[in-house]
Amino acid sequence: MTALLTTTLTAPRSMADLLLSLTDVLPAISLDVAEDPASADNYRYTFFLTEDIKEPFLAALDVLPPELFTTPCTFDVVDTSIDYIAQNRAAFPPLTIGPFFVARNDEDEPAGLIKLDIMPNRAFGSGEHA
Repeated sequence: MTALLTTTLTAPRSMADLLLSLTDVLPAISLDVAEDPASADNYRYTFFLTEDIKEPFLAALDVLPPELFTTPCTFDVVDTSIDYIAQNRAAFPPLTIGPFFVARNDEDEPAGLIKLDIMPNRAFGSGEHA
């Protein structure tokens, strides 16, 4: 199995559409875009890719002016042994508030409580914010 890599680049917000287009050119990569707390003019672009896509990815970045990026392109190996779903469930257990039971849609409803289902996905995020 090839390693999963990640790299985070800081670049102007105006680069968002161009960098997102890399996911069309290289469909094996994923991109997460987040605010850059150090500068309102920049985003942090975090790419996820496999090792076999690393060279084509770097070649695509090479056509862009290097001064656009305020951070170098370095890669980290993602630890795929971590169960991120279990970590998220531990961090966000179901809540009982008055007569309501607020939980993910896959949790069983306790007797006597009104269940409010929360379906975690990209639309609502994880609820974890810096």
